[in-house]
Amino acid sequence: MQRLFHYYNRYTGIKGGFSSLPGWARSLVALAAIPGILLLVLSILAAVVSIAVLSLLTVPVYKLVSWVAGTARRDDDNIIAATVGPIEDVEIEPQIEVIPSDLAASQPRPRRQIDVRIIE
Repeated sequence: MQRLFHYYNRYTGIKGGFSSLPGWARSLVALAAIPGILLLVLSILAAVVSIAVLSLLTVPVYKLVSWVAGTARRDDDNIIAATVGPIEDVEIEPQIEVIPSDLAASQPRPRRQIDVRIIE
């Protein structure tokens, strides 16, 4: 807690010292800060551009590999077929039986008898 007060006092001291400068001196400090602010903005822009380029390079490779591995999604098939070639349609039989929720709610569940024995 003591450090917090120390840092706050330093901040108010710097703020008070900066505000006590004449207007021309404050504008000179602001002018000197412009290159640093510009470099900060440019570095953030460079990070965004590098992430965009990375995704532009990896997404087509990912789609190609998922198509080769057989794990491509159905909405990706048209894109892959246009770039790689035709894709055969494969019929997949369901492995589990799906019961509609209306039918499942209407059927009563059988009750199980539970015997309880208390031993003291």
